[in-house]
Amino acid sequence: MTRNTSAALAPLLLLAACSQQAQQDQLPNSVENHVDAPLSPPPPGEPDGLPADRTPVAEGPIDPRTAQGAALVLQNYFALLESGRYAQAYRLWFDAGRSSGKSVADFAAGFGKYAEYHANIGAPGRMEGAAGSTYVDVPVQVYGRLKNGRQFAEAGTATLRRANEVPGSTAEQREWRIYRMELEPQVRPASYRFVGRWAADASNCPAQAWRFTEMSLRTPAGSVCAFKRVLEVPGGYDIAARCTAEGPPADDTLKLRFAESAKALLFESEVIADAGLVRCR
Repeated sequence: MTRNTSAALAPLLLLAACSQQAQQDQLPNSVENHVDAPLSPPPPGEPDGLPADRTPVAEGPIDPRTAQGAALVLQNYFALLESGRYAQAYRLWFDAGRSSGKSVADFAAGFGKYAEYHANIGAPGRMEGAAGSTYVDVPVQVYGRLKNGRQFAEAGTATLRRANEVPGSTAEQREWRIYRMELEPQVRPASYRFVGRWAADASNCPAQAWRFTEMSLRTPAGSVCAFKRVLEVPGGYDIAARCTAEGPPADDTLKLRFAESAKALLFESEVIADAGLVRCR
C-alpha cells in the first residue's frame, strides 16, 4: 500500500502547528489583549511553501538509519522547541549540540522572543556519503508569533549527519543529528493596507481617529474589534472579528473597501455603524 507524500506527511514528515488558543467569551477592553489572527503558513507547492513532493512512501515501520529516520529526528527537534524543552532540543545537534554554534544557555535564550514557534517538515532528499559519514537534506518551514504579536516565517534546509556502520563508531555517532540549518525569512507584505489611523474627516485625525492594527480596531466612539481572520478580496478585505460596541461582544464580518479615486476607505459592519474614512497623515 502506498500513499501520496504531500497528503500524508503528518505522522512521518510533517510537524503541524498546535491548535490555536480558544477565543475568550468576553472581548477585553484593551486591544493589546486581542484574539490573535490564526497562523497560516503557505501550503506545499505555493510560493514560500515546502516543495510539493509527490513521491509515494511505503507503509510500515521507519528504519532510523534511513532518510525518513533523519526527518523523524528533525520532527522531534521542533516538537521539543515548541514545548519549550530547549536543552533536549540542543542535544539533537551534532557534536553534543556544539554544531549549533551556541552554548546550551545561549541556544535556549534565543527562543525567548517567541510567543509561538512551529515548523513543517518536508520530504527528505537523497542520502549522500562522505568521509565515513552520511548526510541528508530536509526542507524546513518555520513560522509563529513573536511576543510583540507580529507573525514571522522562515524557510530553508536542515542537513542531518550520522556516522556509518564502521569499526570504532559509537552508537551515539550513528544517530542522526542536525549538522547545520540554513533558514531565510520568507517574503511577506509588511502590513495590510488598512493598518494605521483613519478618520471621517482629516480634521478629526488628532482626536477622533479610527485605529487599525493588523489584528484589531478601536473606533473613537470606544468600539473595539479583535480580528480572527483577515481575507484579502478584490478591492479590499473581509475580516472575521469579535466586536464590542454598545452591546455585548458579538461575531461580525467587517468589510473594508478602498475607494481609490477618493483615496478613502469604506467601512461596513453589522455591529458598528458604517463609515467612509480618509487616512490620517
